[in-house]
Amino acid sequence: MHPRNPRFKFSGSLDAAPLNTLNHLLIPLAFLRIERGYLDGVQWEIKGDHRRLNGWVSARYHNLKVSLLKHRAPPKRRGLASFIVNHLILRSNPQKNGALRVAKVDLKRDPQRGFFNWTWLGLLDGLKRSAGI
Repeated sequence: MHPRNPRFKFSGSLDAAPLNTLNHLLIPLAFLRIERGYLDGVQWEIKGDHRRLNGWVSARYHNLKVSLLKHRAPPKRRGLASFIVNHLILRSNPQKNGALRVAKVDLKRDPQRGFFNWTWLGLLDGLKRSAGI
């Protein structure tokens, strides 16, 4: 970001894949493990400046089941929390009624954190909202 023009935009997409292939990223960064599920595709567009991120994330997936993990090495499953989350999340998007959940991203920047951490958190927030978490 240039000081005179601190605006930026990043957009992208992922193609179809088994969701558990994302575990190598999700476990250390989000303390979340995907037990099963299939990603049909993800698209996102996030804009920001040096203070805030805004945008959207649209994830199409089905048959999702996750485990929340404890913040220790090695990460262990949080049984009750995982049980609750799996009853709250949307197992598929679009839902049975055909409605596609598109998540809005709105995240204020913590100036003590790095730029890439912040943009990752924005994308992760959109993915979690897309799943109903």
